[in-house]
Amino acid sequence: MKRLKSILITLILLISITLTSACGSPVVTVIDGYLAVNGVKTEYLVDAKDEIIVEDDYLIVNGIKTEHKVYKDPMISVIDGYVAVNGLKTKYLVDTDDEITVEDEYLVVNGVKTEYKIHKEPSVTIIDGYLAVNGVKTEHLIDTPDEIVVEDGYLVVNGIKTEYKIYSEPEVTVIDGYVAVNGVKTEYLVDTDDEITVEGEYLVVNGTKTEYKVYKEPTISVIDGYLAVNGVKTTYKVQMSATEAASPARQAFVYDYEDGLVFSKGNMNDRIYPASITKLVTAMVVIERASLDTVYTAGDELSLVSSGASSANLKEGQSLAVRKLLEGLLLPSGCDAAYTLAANVGKVINPEAADVNAAVSAFVGEMNAWAKRNGLTNSFFKNPDGFHAEGHYSSMQDILTVAKLCKKNETIMSIVGKATISSWKNTNKLLHTSSPYYNANCIGFKTGTTTQAGNCLLSCFTVNGKTLIIGVFGTSTTNLRFEVTNNLYSLYKN
Repeated sequence: MKRLKSILITLILLISITLTSACGSPVVTVIDGYLAVNGVKTEYLVDAKDEIIVEDDYLIVNGIKTEHKVYKDPMISVIDGYVAVNGLKTKYLVDTDDEITVEDEYLVVNGVKTEYKIHKEPSVTIIDGYLAVNGVKTEHLIDTPDEIVVEDGYLVVNGIKTEYKIYSEPEVTVIDGYVAVNGVKTEYLVDTDDEITVEGEYLVVNGTKTEYKVYKEPTISVIDGYLAVNGVKTTYKVQMSATEAASPARQAFVYDYEDGLVFSKGNMNDRIYPASITKLVTAMVVIERASLDTVYTAGDELSLVSSGASSANLKEGQSLAVRKLLEGLLLPSGCDAAYTLAANVGKVINPEAADVNAAVSAFVGEMNAWAKRNGLTNSFFKNPDGFHAEGHYSSMQDILTVAKLCKKNETIMSIVGKATISSWKNTNKLLHTSSPYYNANCIGFKTGTTTQAGNCLLSCFTVNGKTLIIGVFGTSTTNLRFEVTNNLYSLYKN
């Protein structure tokens, strides 16, 4: 032990010679109610109003000297068999009789150079959204939006160059049967012998132009708290505020079942166009008024479906049980399924309905009666499918109410949480494992899109013992609604 102490004393003297002039006086602040020295939070709890100074290398709080020493020079020791710098244990395990020295700023144990660097000048970076000093993550969360640029072909975050390369020319290959761009697999499945080229920034497979765009100028965004290039999530985690996360949407909200409404962009009671989120109300009315086993036949009401509306591909004369029609309503967002259900259930509501128009009108009337019974105070429906119509509106608050009611309904939740049922594919990309927006904790709800409403998504998550409902409305593209939702989810999931 005497030999070890001698080595440590010598080591401290060596380091102090090189660092004394550079370190200067320690900066003492308060972070999250704890004393922080040079921006690193200590375990010493203080009130923000406490008077904090340093005398003789010790912290003085309100005139009382504490036991917490502020080191001007690094002190190397061994604690519980680990190398400790300034009284803080590192991850490097040593024996108490090891010979510990410093060479070229690295710890050397028994003549073997380790990877543990003793920095003369502190290296400050960000790791997983937290401040890191000399490569060691601190508890200090950097919650200001990151500045992300590209320099010399590499991503630079807050002035710090990362190892993530942005390719100037796209490299297109096939990995595991999927097209890969710059080594990152896309969701586009191909055969290994397909001819793959790029024309006009789009992938062309066997001479057929696909919808997959290969960007010459990289588009940089954030998905689920991670940096994304051209819509593909990287492994580089960044921090953003909820306001920035929701910026691509006209309106948005996050509701936590424990804490209530935790975020909103826009007034929760302002009128908005609900688009196909309307179909959740349609489903609730159908479930109240019809048996799931009842068989309905698609008829003249299919002529009421607007041109260009989403479809479950029903044919006139086709007969399906109510349960199957609900699946066609909620997964592919079939407007034909909406009108088939509305016309048939409408005849139950009003047996005197003379034609399909009268039957659908009776059903829509029941939708509005249902809305009033269930506390929707700022909604009015003109049709069962949500296709744009003047006077057809809702609000984020009312849509949240609908979401809560759907969450309690076993039939709806058994449908909206499925990626596919039969030949129908869910329009919600959060549920598809092949999608870059896949979120394993999403349990369902509904997309919606019209020119007037923009791209919308109402979704529900269960994570870490909590339940979140997130609404995103009015994004400019289809995929942005999933990106914004995942970003908000990443901010509020803990």
